[in-house]
Amino acid sequence: MKQHHIVAAVIASGIVGVGAISVPAASATERPAAAQHAAGIQAAHAMEKVISRGRLAVYKRPTTKSGIAGWLKSGQIISIRCWDEGGRVHGNRRWYRIAKPSGWVSAYYIRATRGRPAKHC
Repeated sequence: MKQHHIVAAVIASGIVGVGAISVPAASATERPAAAQHAAGIQAAHAMEKVISRGRLAVYKRPTTKSGIAGWLKSGQIISIRCWDEGGRVHGNRRWYRIAKPSGWVSAYYIRATRGRPAKHC
């Protein structure tokens, strides 16, 4: 009779243990799904790297004659929404529209890293 109680206790502890493990496993599968969704959003835009020697100005319009909307750090990875032509920067007329900070950066200081190529605005 004692053996039945011991076996039942071992089985019960195994079930409780499995139940405790299954709860974190369910939430663990939700986190990667959220990360995959975020990665999918990033993959929808071209991912580019700032290659300027110092910080890079983000302009309100695709020209250096417009106001500055913000700054990017050298080496920073950014998401490009689209491209258009604007004022020349070292002979390059292509500008990229970015979301954060909202504005335009000269393509002269940007290099492709991953994601789809940027489309024309």
